[in-house]
Amino acid sequence: MAAATVAGPIDLNRFLYVFADGGGAGNAAVEGVVIAHARSEGAGSYDWASLLDKARTWTRVQFPLTGADVQALGVSEGPKIGTLLKAVEQEWVDGGFEASRKDLRARLTALIH
Repeated sequence: MAAATVAGPIDLNRFLYVFADGGGAGNAAVEGVVIAHARSEGAGSYDWASLLDKARTWTRVQFPLTGADVQALGVSEGPKIGTLLKAVEQEWVDGGFEASRKDLRARLTALIH
């Protein structure tokens, strides 16, 4: 398996969101982050202490939408709810977790209609 590469703050947050168990010291992802950075191109340009501190103190953010939001927009129970939520969540993660609940609902609405 190839080593993961992490290019900056948004990528580090994405990595932790996907692989961390909620954040905090003792998290298995902390070691993984350090290894991934050490193996990435340009690894010498990173402030290792800051990266490790970020991984150790990171707190998992909660995706603001639920299946109830999808159903409120007229989608019946079923796998389509999960598919829509995963699509919007991926966009939220890729955008650095910055989109508001309102923005995410607007995106969800656009995908449905």
